Amino acid sequence: MLRCSDDSFRLSQLPTDNSTDLICPECGYDLRAIDSGRCPECGTPFDRATATRSTIPWANRQTIGRVRGYWRTAWIATFRPRMLGKECARPVALRDAERFRWMTVLILLITWVPIAEWIIRANGGREALIHDAFFSNPWSPLPSMADLALPWSAAMLLWGTVPLGMAVFFALSSGIAGYWCGPRSVPVWRQNRAVAVSRYTSAPLIWLAPCIALAFLCDEQIAADPAGDFLPTLRILRLIFCLLAGATLALAWLNILIVLAHAVNASAARLIVAAVGMPVSILLLLGFCFVLLPWVIGLVRIMIDSLR
Repeated sequence: MLRCSDDSFRLSQLPTDNSTDLICPECGYDLRAIDSGRCPECGTPFDRATATRSTIPWANRQTIGRVRGYWRTAWIATFRPRMLGKECARPVALRDAERFRWMTVLILLITWVPIAEWIIRANGGREALIHDAFFSNPWSPLPSMADLALPWSAAMLLWGTVPLGMAVFFALSSGIAGYWCGPRSVPVWRQNRAVAVSRYTSAPLIWLAPCIALAFLCDEQIAADPAGDFLPTLRILRLIFCLLAGATLALAWLNILIVLAHAVNASAARLIVAAVGMPVSILLLLGFCFVLLPWVIGLVRIMIDSLR
């Protein structure tokens, strides 16, 4: 999604020294010829010592450590998105941002794959879930669409189908914010920086898995002892964890809009399009990763089995 001007001005070629790259973090005004410590355009104070150096902790992981750099950056991306968006006023390395993004994808896989397997086993296994989806469900497409459902069912019986769908989903969805970082009204260099900054916006999703796991644990305890003394407390805890999971998703969505607003000074129209487009894109990705992709895998499996 990086854009390049006619002279092949790429993100890796952006100037990083004080003499050629001193931009107001609030309005984008060129501060190279300004002697004072305040922007003459909007009045925002700035520090020349840090104005040309990224303050994202992950970008300084060689000094503070990788683990600390990651979690500090995840905290900023979750609870201080405005600060993250303003990083576009400083040089932002796409390579650092991509490494952070893939680290987030790895963490999501490590946490979500065991949770998914746990939920599947707790509900009777893959065979039981497929039976419930197609035979016990009043909205089931069977029997009229039995032939179409067969490949999907064959794929879902394989252990690797769900982890593969998760891997593809996390890899694609973690970079989806970058598609709204290219308004023509901002310079190419700022568009490129905004794309790099957008890679950090996937971090809030790492808080979702613990909320889902704890909510499901409460649900299991309720099912195991429906008349227990702690039933009201467990129901309240389940509700709290479900609300936290929903709040995490809402926060991730809102933070992307905040980063866009500060990274590229996005207009109201662009923010509205992004606000609607992101959930639609996520739903399409879910359909591709957990419906279409398993269906193709199942079809290939059936074809291979038929040749034996």
